[in-house]
Amino acid sequence: MLEKLSLPSLLGCLRVCGGLDLSLMKDWLKLQKDLYVTARSELKKMTQPKPRNFQAYERRYLRDLDGLKKSSFEEFYRSQRRADCFLIGDFHSFRQSQKQLLRLLKDPRVRKPKSLGLETLPLELESELQGYLKKPSPQKLKKLQRAWNLEEHWGSSWDTYKAILSLCQELKIQVYSLGSTQASLEKRDQMAARRALQQARPSWLFIGEMHCARPHLARLLRLKSPDLEVLSLQQNEDRLALKHLKQMKTKSSLMFLSQHPKLGEVFCLLHTLPWVKWQSDLNFKIRQEEGYSELDPHDQILWSLRTLKDFFEDRRYPSSIISKEAFDFQAISSSDEDFLEALEKLSAAEQNWVLEQLELEHVAVLSRQRRIFLSEVSLNSCAQAASLLLISHWQQKQYFEFNFYRTSFLHALSFFLSKILNHRRKSPSWDEWRKSLKRNGEQHKLDVLWRSRNFYRWGLKAEELRFQKQEGLNFAAHALGRWLADQCFEAFLAGEFSKQRLTRICTSSFQSEEIAYLRLCELWSLARDFRSEPN
Repeated sequence: MLEKLSLPSLLGCLRVCGGLDLSLMKDWLKLQKDLYVTARSELKKMTQPKPRNFQAYERRYLRDLDGLKKSSFEEFYRSQRRADCFLIGDFHSFRQSQKQLLRLLKDPRVRKPKSLGLETLPLELESELQGYLKKPSPQKLKKLQRAWNLEEHWGSSWDTYKAILSLCQELKIQVYSLGSTQASLEKRDQMAARRALQQARPSWLFIGEMHCARPHLARLLRLKSPDLEVLSLQQNEDRLALKHLKQMKTKSSLMFLSQHPKLGEVFCLLHTLPWVKWQSDLNFKIRQEEGYSELDPHDQILWSLRTLKDFFEDRRYPSSIISKEAFDFQAISSSDEDFLEALEKLSAAEQNWVLEQLELEHVAVLSRQRRIFLSEVSLNSCAQAASLLLISHWQQKQYFEFNFYRTSFLHALSFFLSKILNHRRKSPSWDEWRKSLKRNGEQHKLDVLWRSRNFYRWGLKAEELRFQKQEGLNFAAHALGRWLADQCFEAFLAGEFSKQRLTRICTSSFQSEEIAYLRLCELWSLARDFRSEPN
């Protein structure tokens, strides 16, 4: 009987009645603030007291951002196109900070630079880098990477810088050094100003955020060249981000502006939750202190598990829904020496399953063996691993064999839980998937992806998928699950999806395709009012 049912006949029994769960937004806001406070306090323990001159420099930077008010991207683009020197604040250990520079370089609405100054680039490497840009080769790039050593010295992402250099080469942008060995921040400003004024304009300066304050480097540039149009763009200022957390849940980015008749304009772009930025700095400090260059996957997954445990804890329940067993696991990344050895110890079926998951998700969890395999170690992949481990723990399942509805539901739950830790995680839209698959000539995946959007109309048999290739089915289940998670998270933040309901969905068994189909339909009933695209 169940296999003939479709969504309209199920909604009556699936919908949970009641008003908005207004406490949910408070829970989420509290979680974000707690994460921020924890990261800052842990970082403070690892940092030496700041010298007086640094504190004075920092106070000027903070005062410069006191008067920020809501602005628009159109206003920013107008100001940017007039600028001769465009200063972009970099939080060195945070990859998204460097990715924002990459986005700006690709943005057709901005005025492109003729030269780009990088604070992280040592002066002695400038000629070597310029030689590479004129005549690139893999050998030169490898040599440059070793000499620059971005990860160790700055905590910055080499992959992102490599993409920036590639784009500079394509756009014929001259790259120069803003690096300085001076201990004094003011002297670094003076050197950066001298170097910037020697370059072709417009020039972009990608430099530490405090240097970009209008009383610092921007003031020096104006003093040395009064007719110069100088503009600063800061990113993710803490006080502003904490104040506007509610707005950040519905918008991927917010723009603010402060204007002064003598000091000029400074914009501030919010695009990331404040704790994520400081967590990246904390991870960098830990790596420096303990002498390793990679993020420790075990520690990061453990932190994600504890954070999710704190989120799900409810005093009304006599015992925790997450037992101590969930915290006992081994994380193995593809860069570990024993990765292949650990893989070879698995059965053939387990090996195939792990490799498929690593290709699709970068993460594979074998719960009975308490092992997590990762092909990529990042904050997001570790959050995903923690989410999958929790679901496996609740379901008492070694691993999940492929079934379309169960796999889709698993992807939806795990992506949803990882978004609790970082709600900026986004799945590509249907249209983005379509363009990507079309560009790569993967028509078989595109066909099944397009059909999967209408799963709720099929009933349990899903005849539309019967003759599809396994590779396409896997991909479609992954894409459908993540899309549903994105839309349900909007319902979650709006208070339409309570934490109690989420707990029930996460901890209830979905061992059969029947149950998984019903659960997916329940998620779709939540998502349909928040979906970003028509079905």
